[in-house]
Amino acid sequence: METFKGISRAVSGSNGLIHDLIEAWILVGGSLPSDDTSEVLAFLRNRLTLGDGGRAWNVAPSNSELKRFADWKVFAQILAECAAQLSLAKSDVLVNLNRTNCLSPTNQDREHSIFLIAWNLDFLDLINESLAATGFSMVERGELHLTAKEEHEVELNILFAHKREFKQRHDNARQALTLDRIIQLLQTELPDKRRQLSDCLQERGEWLQSCGDSVQALSAYNAAILVEPDSELKDALIQFVEEITATSNHSSDSRQ
Repeated sequence: METFKGISRAVSGSNGLIHDLIEAWILVGGSLPSDDTSEVLAFLRNRLTLGDGGRAWNVAPSNSELKRFADWKVFAQILAECAAQLSLAKSDVLVNLNRTNCLSPTNQDREHSIFLIAWNLDFLDLINESLAATGFSMVERGELHLTAKEEHEVELNILFAHKREFKQRHDNARQALTLDRIIQLLQTELPDKRRQLSDCLQERGEWLQSCGDSVQALSAYNAAILVEPDSELKDALIQFVEEITATSNHSSDSRQ
């Protein structure tokens, strides 16, 4: 696993994914109409020579291995353009990748492209955080050739990645906030996302229970029941809520 550590969070990927991404970034950087890419491209080529687990680098200002902050902006532009190329039905840039590279158009289905677009944009956000912290203007996302549904999928991919990271780091506040944003976005995608929405509402209920907020937890579980598409899972949820309610009522009676 390779991990790029930023100011407030990190972006991770498998060894193979990062190797293939770096190859793609080199191609994309070489296609940009800029004379200022040489340092960044040399840096990226050097990362390819490193072994598995050593290709990622720190991107927080305090300990970045990419030394010049101006080069960070070039790299941010590469990330934005890589996402834009992946959104195309046919990329004249990425077509030059080796067929074994996971970003090569020969290996793409739309779902995988959406994942890769989200990964690049998530990393772009991480770089932009460092750019802003050092007084540089942030790099905006390029024009993406996506449908409204695909744009939602990109954002969901990013948010789910954040939620996993915050859970691993036991950052409960940001995990809960991210989970709420996921739920809001999933609710715009019904009925296609009922299964995912039910899972997220149950996760929210579990988190609220752990915080001692049984009232809001029950509210989340009941919301999950309403959207759960699987009849057996719905029945199990109903039974679970009944058990929680009975336990809660028993505890309340015991205190009186």
